[in-house]
Amino acid sequence: MHGGVLRSRARGRCRLPRERDRLGLDPGCEASLSSPSLWVDTKAILRHLSISRATLDRLRQEGVLVEKRHYIKKNPTAMRGVFLWNCQLCDLALDRI
Repeated sequence: MHGGVLRSRARGRCRLPRERDRLGLDPGCEASLSSPSLWVDTKAILRHLSISRATLDRLRQEGVLVEKRHYIKKNPTAMRGVFLWNCQLCDLALDRI
């Protein structure tokens, strides 16, 4: 930990402790696809589900993947959303588990 910022090895991005707490992550855990209950960015969920961005958008529009259940906005006040996805719940929604 450096200056209150956690470094995620899997994605190489910083995760502020406040964001980690909002997402319900353990203080010591590192984000990776090996822990399916964690929230991952859009590129990671596309690789995990082996689908295209267009298919992911279609699943959102059709209501298969629901906001605040399968995905959340990383910054809820932002006009354009950067989403975080729950791997396990997305797998369940697509009948992959």
